[in-house]
Amino acid sequence: MIRDFAIAPNGNLLLLQLSQDVCEYTPAGTLVGIYAYPFADEGLTAYMLTCDLSGHFYLLDGRSQLFIKADRNAISNVCALGVDTPII
Repeated sequence: MIRDFAIAPNGNLLLLQLSQDVCEYTPAGTLVGIYAYPFADEGLTAYMLTCDLSGHFYLLDGRSQLFIKADRNAISNVCALGVDTPII
């Protein structure tokens, strides 16, 4: 089940599946990769917000209103609005 989606700067479609994986597809529909994150293990529920030119994904935790920053390999930062230091 798809929770949300975003379009990467290169035109690829990013699909967030059930707060678990981000799947990336080319405009032609070819699967580029599936990026798995331990959202549930960290007590997070993720909703896709956007992505940037550097390849980072930015998501919002639906329970605690935390911002999640990830790349195609791992979660790199979780923080609350107005907090300068990472939470995890």
